[in-house]
Formats: sequence, structure tokens, C-alpha cells
Amino acid sequence: MFTNKPQKQNSSQKGYLLIEIIISLAILSFALPSITTSYLTIQKNISTIYQKIVQKNELTYFYNFLHTDLRKSKKIHQTGSNYLEFQNMQNETIIYLLKNHKIGRKKKSTFYLTEKLSVQSFSSSHISTQNLELKIKFTNQEKTYVFYLPNEK
Repeated sequence: MFTNKPQKQNSSQKGYLLIEIIISLAILSFALPSITTSYLTIQKNISTIYQKIVQKNELTYFYNFLHTDLRKSKKIHQTGSNYLEFQNMQNETIIYLLKNHKIGRKKKSTFYLTEKLSVQSFSSSHISTQNLELKIKFTNQEKTYVFYLPNEK
């Protein structure tokens, strides 16, 4: 029935030697940190680029709103630091203001034109009877816009 014959090892069965496993782990231990560092650097750069795109879009959105409102303006009431008030052709008062580092536009109610863009200050002033200068200071830069006011009387 049962025999005590030693069983032969199948010579077609192959396994990994301990030295092969150690060499594989050594190679992996050198490669993995550099791969991880590269991945994290790429993720950080993508995030930075995304933030700049969002900020640029918000600045364009704000500029287009203000440009459209000023083209339809009838009279500038008040200019100054962090505040701009004017009247449009329909005799509605429109106010641009700075609150909590966000630029808001108030016609009947206030809504904010910037969310991600951190605005430190903005100032507006007449540089001539038909030109309005607007300086916007951000965390790391300052932009100046000059608007032509064709309807100013």
C-alpha cells in the first residue's frame, strides 16, 4: 500500500533564489523614492498651473464685467481706494468694492466676481475727463487698466 520511497523533485519547477529577491528589492529601494518624488513634483506643478489658470480666468471675468459696465456708464460718482461707484444709462447705481480680498459688484445685491484671486487693494481715479485708471494689487503683482468713458458728461 504505502511505500517509503523518497519522492523525486520535479526538475521543471523553478523558484526564485534568495539572492534574486534581495537584488530586486535593492533595485526597487533605489527606484521607488525617485519615482515618488517625481510624481509629487509633477502633482505640485499641475496644481500651481491650475491655480494660475483659475486666477487668470477670474481676472478676465472681472475685467469684462467692469469694461461692459463702464461702457454703459453715464456718470462716475465716486472713485477711490477699494471703491468705485457710477451710474449707468438706466440710472442704476453700480458699485464695485473690495471685501475680504474679493472684488464684489453691487447693483441691487452684491455678488463677488473673484473667489480664488486674492486682491489686496484696488484704486480708481480719473486721469482725464474721459479716462478712468484702475490699479489692482494682488499678492505678488500689480496691474493697471485704463478705461475709456465715452458717455461721461
